[in-house]
Amino acid sequence: MLLTEGDMLFLKHKGASMPVLVRGNFDSDVIILFLHGGAGGTAASHIEDFKEMVEPEYIVAYWDQRH
Repeated sequence: MLLTEGDMLFLKHKGASMPVLVRGNFDSDVIILFLHGGAGGTAASHIEDFKEMVEPEYIVAYWDQRH
């Protein structure tokens, strides 16, 4: 599977469909998984924290565990 900037994937496990947003430097050989721990928010709210500091160097996958 070839990923591109802003792709939204869905991880399905035990009846849950969990979104994973993929952003960053797709020429990198490194993927950093940002795992949001549960209800009451979203990993997307942390994009601003990583956008300038981490995404220029690495791929970042923002995974929201069960909403």
